[in-house]
Amino acid sequence: GRVRLSAQLGFVNHDEKTASPGIAPGVRDGVPPNRSESELERFSAALSATAQLSASADAVVGVDYEDESGSLDGTLELAPGFALPTDFNLDRHILGLFVELRAAPTDALALSASVRHDDPSSNDSETTGRLGAQVQVGATRLFASWSEGFKLPSFFALGHALVGNPDLKPEKSTSWEAGLSQSALDDRVNLTAALFRAEYEDLIDFDFDLFTNVNRSQVDTQGFEVALGLRPLDVLRLDAHLTYVDIDVKDSATTLRQRPDWRGGISAVWDLAPTVALTADWLYVDDSFDSSVPTGNATLDGYNRVDLSISWKPTETLRLWAAVDNLFDEDYEEAIGFPALGSRWRAGIRWSL
Repeated sequence: GRVRLSAQLGFVNHDEKTASPGIAPGVRDGVPPNRSESELERFSAALSATAQLSASADAVVGVDYEDESGSLDGTLELAPGFALPTDFNLDRHILGLFVELRAAPTDALALSASVRHDDPSSNDSETTGRLGAQVQVGATRLFASWSEGFKLPSFFALGHALVGNPDLKPEKSTSWEAGLSQSALDDRVNLTAALFRAEYEDLIDFDFDLFTNVNRSQVDTQGFEVALGLRPLDVLRLDAHLTYVDIDVKDSATTLRQRPDWRGGISAVWDLAPTVALTADWLYVDDSFDSSVPTGNATLDGYNRVDLSISWKPTETLRLWAAVDNLFDEDYEEAIGFPALGSRWRAGIRWSL
């Protein structure tokens, strides 16, 4: 009764066909017409055991395995009647071992520590760890964590003849976060604030000048996030959030694409009746840097977006809803040349047995 076993199996198959007329030359050289058919298969399995070490501590020990294969059959039409193949066929498997310890020596203190070892067939093995702690002092919760990360490049980033780079290294990261959470007025007010920093080694990024995927040797990010929850009335809930991120690419003057410094918003939920709720969301996204073949480097304007929805739950098993996305038809782009949809209406029914 003190040990719990858990097993998981997973399988994913994804097929995709694309055809592009190419990109006309602009500030940079153009891209020829191209087409491709790709397939990705991934099988995963995991087995773990959770053991109750004492009344205040437990441990998790496990192993997982992932086998994935990716293939692409495609061409680049460099000239009429002349096509360059872009085929690739790649596979790899990853064996992972992990251990996690969790303890709550007192009602006010919680600690956690974990270590993971990944052994991919395509790269050297990597060991990463994580530490976390939180302390509850009255209505105040203090928390802090430190962690390491490891991420393999995708098959597309490695193998595609136009943008792939077979010499890509895996991404590695070290990050920490610290903050506090404060509640007041019988939980009608909740405030959470945190500082964070992450240091990436060999971060994978697309270089438009070289028109290929590359590793950025060192990228540092740091910032803060604040979340405020209010319940001024029993039928009204307000939630606000604000995030600031400063990104510094150490090895060049490069700026990472599509990463705004500021992002924030407010969400309001009003219970019009016990079974009817109206939700309004406002989102603000700051200016961001982007780049493309026709325009070269450019700045995407920031934007405000408002979404509105209403739901009705006449019974425990039936829910009806209607929503409008981008209520005020805000004109913006999250990537150069890809304008956002205008106002869009949706409706649905959900029935559960």
